[in-house]
Amino acid sequence: MARSERRHLARAFTAWLLTQRAVAAGEMRAADACAPSRRLGEAPYSDPSALAAMPPRARALIDGSIELFRRAARLDATLDASPPPSPARDMIERLRGAF
Repeated sequence: MARSERRHLARAFTAWLLTQRAVAAGEMRAADACAPSRRLGEAPYSDPSALAAMPPRARALIDGSIELFRRAARLDATLDASPPPSPARDMIERLRGAF
């Protein structure tokens, strides 16, 4: 991964985190956070041979960054999914309907 790609990845990740923070704080609607321009996007490709040639500390840092990006990507993917059904919410709705 080239230096410019790492910078782009860091900026994209930081922007995504700030967007999620804004949603959590009520400063932005969740629907607005799902706009393509606010999504995490794809990680740049890392050449395995280039990574193997790096010093161990650099490889560890890059591997950690890749793992962090993967975790954020999994969270980002859940933004499109509807929430799972809640047994408690179903019970509340049945109680509302009964009265």
